[in-house]
Amino acid sequence: MRKATSRLAGATAGLLLLLMGCAGNADTPTTTANDDGTLVPLATKGVATTGATSPTEPAVTTLPTTHVSTTTMGMGDLVGWETTVIKVGDEELTVALADDARERSQGLRGVDDIGDLDGMLFVFENAREATFIMEDTIMPIDIGFYDSGGELVRTYQMVPCRQDDQECDVYPSEAAVAYALEVPAGTFSYPENARLTLP
Repeated sequence: MRKATSRLAGATAGLLLLLMGCAGNADTPTTTANDDGTLVPLATKGVATTGATSPTEPAVTTLPTTHVSTTTMGMGDLVGWETTVIKVGDEELTVALADDARERSQGLRGVDDIGDLDGMLFVFENAREATFIMEDTIMPIDIGFYDSGGELVRTYQMVPCRQDDQECDVYPSEAAVAYALEVPAGTFSYPENARLTLP
């Protein structure tokens, strides 16, 4: 009986130390809420570089991201999306991040409230020509395409399109781009000489 009690005490102490080590800083959130309110682990990406697929396609650096607490910043219809702060010239913008194929395909479709966010940044693994369409998009959107050096390539004022009502316009970058920045129409001017920079 004494051996069993000793083993149990040792196992309990070991488990307690393990839990204390995993607890982390109490001020750092470890979960975020899904659209349905369920808690999921907080996924934060570090800085990483993806390799170019050819000498003409420079590698694109992905952004460090954070989940902004919905109690400190309204996320509107974008609750659960990763966010980051970018700069265009001297202006800081807090944006939702679309950095994989699924997120880029979804974009701002069906979104009519981005809360306190300034917009959405689309990140392409490798610089390439990109085309956007406003199918099933509710609000008018302005878009700026940027090359891998952060230089502005092209802008458009895009109008919502319900594909069942009309044929939707397409908005091509007309050059290889690494980023596309979408904001609600009229909220950002896309200065020509202002470089997009990442944190």
